[in-house]
Amino acid sequence: MDILDRVGRLLGVIKSITDPVDVSDRAARSLGITAGDLSSIRQMLLNATAITATKELQLMRNAGVSYGASFSINSPQVAGTAVQVVAPGANTNGLIVWVANFLSIAAVLQVCNLIAKATAPTTSVDGDVLCIASATSSVVTSGSVGRVDAPIFVPAGKGLYLYILFAETATTHPKSVLYTLLS
Repeated sequence: MDILDRVGRLLGVIKSITDPVDVSDRAARSLGITAGDLSSIRQMLLNATAITATKELQLMRNAGVSYGASFSINSPQVAGTAVQVVAPGANTNGLIVWVANFLSIAAVLQVCNLIAKATAPTTSVDGDVLCIASATSSVVTSGSVGRVDAPIFVPAGKGLYLYILFAETATTHPKSVLYTLLS
């Protein structure tokens, strides 16, 4: 008899016994189930849940993104700016960031990060940094490009911000975020 058959019999025995104090011990002994078996079953169930969640996430990626709201901005920002994407008060049940893209150009090495925090960040690493933009540089200008292309869950009560470290110098700085507020 394999372990799953023994668990099935155990569940049948448990349902038929009315004394809840002695159920698990008596039923487990009658079927020869040990604590190690129960631990193995728990781990198998956890693994199956993780595999299922991973497969569902892969299916969502392959099927495209279905989002609830979008944010975009294209104007240059001053140094030390936290651009609010989602207010903390609007995020009552958590949110999912599906996709984010941003470009920021400055006269010095630029930093533009996507940050989750209950209040506006005051530095480029103040809060949960969800994406650090990759920087490029030349003699005249420097830019950073950020991209989120896998879903990220942001807990309830946290806002979502783009933090720009140095003043942006070009005329266009496209930044966009697709997200869903959970209900």
